[in-house]
Amino acid sequence: MILGDAEQRRLNALADRLIPAEDGMPSGRAGHVEDVLRARPDLITPLREILLSDEEPTPEQTVFVGEVVAGAYFLDEQVQDLIGYHGRRAVPIPPVPDYGDLIEPVVERGPVYRAAP
Repeated sequence: MILGDAEQRRLNALADRLIPAEDGMPSGRAGHVEDVLRARPDLITPLREILLSDEEPTPEQTVFVGEVVAGAYFLDEQVQDLIGYHGRRAVPIPPVPDYGDLIEPVVERGPVYRAAP
């Protein structure tokens, strides 16, 4: 576990303020912050500094925590199901182009050009 218990409690409180449970959606604490921090270890130290402080986060710190929490929130499968978005998916390109009907008149007409001087 990357965050300690006290850090996790503070993060949960901030996450719930940033993304409250509403209209059937879970609160911000549903997010997978540990996954975000494993992917971006450079975020651990600044996040820890905010979470271990006894003071209310500054506006800049709130934006930082909000971006971490929001990124983690959309990694949650329940959230993805509720919003109907499961991330980017690879879409295969068909081997035969589907624009043949658009270029058919040009192909039938044949080459039209002027010789370069």
